[in-house]
Amino acid sequence: MTYSRSSVEGGSSDLGPRALTGKGPKERLKQYITARRSKLRQQDQIERLMGDDNNVIRVKQDEMKSYRKRHEEFIELNQAVNHFMGADEFEVDQTSWFEPKASCCREFMASVEAWADGVELREDLIKDATPMDSVSNPAGFSSRSSRASSHISSAASIQRKEEADRAALIAKAAATWGSLVLRGTTVNTLCLYELSKLLP
Repeated sequence: MTYSRSSVEGGSSDLGPRALTGKGPKERLKQYITARRSKLRQQDQIERLMGDDNNVIRVKQDEMKSYRKRHEEFIELNQAVNHFMGADEFEVDQTSWFEPKASCCREFMASVEAWADGVELREDLIKDATPMDSVSNPAGFSSRSSRASSHISSAASIQRKEEADRAALIAKAAATWGSLVLRGTTVNTLCLYELSKLLP
């Protein structure tokens, strides 16, 4: 989601202009950018936990609850960051940094849900299965196995889509940056730094 200039300036977040008391705009902008980036660090921890199916309850009830809260704060910080940028800086920042990150967040949350559903289906399959299941009711056993496999496949599909979307957004970011440079537009150094980390 790309935020319009008017929606950012009219936001009610407590991270807005009133938070600038005692600090210059450039210093505050730098702090907001640093804070915004830090909100995404929990993702690596959750991915490590997903390596063990026994962590499914912890991931669903604790880690993802915390992640969603941090994601909301990430959106608020993005509004605060862009409140102090010019129109061209705003465009570069959103295209080169925020949009790819926001897309990754959405895809990540969907992949975690698919993983958790797959784990729970496998657990139900094991719990309900008897040694005679595969002989006495092969169709039912196969059906439950297929459902579990489909969720695993869904998670893998989401990951592939995330990688493709990221590549497309990076290409769009590069085009936007090049367009601004050709027009002789002055772009905030912080925006260029964020973009440079995305490009190969």
